[in-house]
Amino acid sequence: MAYLLDTYAWVEYFIGSKKGEFVKGMVEDENSVIYTPECCLAELKGWAIREGVDFGELYRIVRKLSDIHCITTECCLAELKGWAIREDVDFGELYRIVRKLSDIHCITTEDWLDAATIRSEMRKKTKDFGMMDALIVAQQRRLGCKVVSGDAHFEEVEGAVLL
Repeated sequence: MAYLLDTYAWVEYFIGSKKGEFVKGMVEDENSVIYTPECCLAELKGWAIREGVDFGELYRIVRKLSDIHCITTECCLAELKGWAIREDVDFGELYRIVRKLSDIHCITTEDWLDAATIRSEMRKKTKDFGMMDALIVAQQRRLGCKVVSGDAHFEEVEGAVLL
């Protein structure tokens, strides 16, 4: 089975919670394929900084257990820069890392239109379902996998595994 893990799922895994034990079962199952969107790495690093945890070690574990799709969209770069500004982190260094580990791709018109449709569909059930969540769902559909998250926004997403 293929799973796309969001930041919530990785945090639960790293803190060793009950929900994390569930995630551990997925990532350690040799029959599982684990995907991690690169934007989740930025969120995971933000969590590590706030919690005083060594992100380098977390990153090595994620890289070992997950297939990090090395395509980064420009909107993720914009979100990453916004986070770097808020956290007073050198964006230039983050950008160099992203460029080293991935190819930068523009989100196509088709991607945005699919996400807009998904967002519109989802807002019928979840009023504050956002565009970035819709882009994650679009990626999930394109990869044909399950999204793993504890984010309530994904409760109504077909193929989502909620922690």
